[in-house]
Amino acid sequence: MKKWFVLFFCLMTLGVVAQQLPEHSTNRDDTFIVVDQMPEYPGGNEALQEYISLNLKYPALKEVSGKVFVSFVVDKKGKVTDVRVKNEVDAALSKEAIRLVKAMPLWTPGKLEGKAVNVQMNLPIYFKAN
Repeated sequence: MKKWFVLFFCLMTLGVVAQQLPEHSTNRDDTFIVVDQMPEYPGGNEALQEYISLNLKYPALKEVSGKVFVSFVVDKKGKVTDVRVKNEVDAALSKEAIRLVKAMPLWTPGKLEGKAVNVQMNLPIYFKAN
């Protein structure tokens, strides 16, 4: 039942969001936040939502709900790297969110002026306890 609640919330509000702040990351010289063509999960957002709903494992014995924001970089080759939790709701939820994102398949890399570049992304992952 918990999985259905997580699936419902993912489908209702999930979205990969690029930060709309500076166009170039200050902590990595070669990582961008906004580019001409943003990285894309294979199959698009619908496929990303399906991946999350099928692979998210709600931590056993947890009755905590919340939204975990995960920051990650899609590198020039489409690999997900530098996975970090931006807000700690619960340590077990954060650990699961990191595991889920690190296990993602290769993305289509983002492009700037026609060249593949590293792009920082943010992904909210919703957990809902019964």
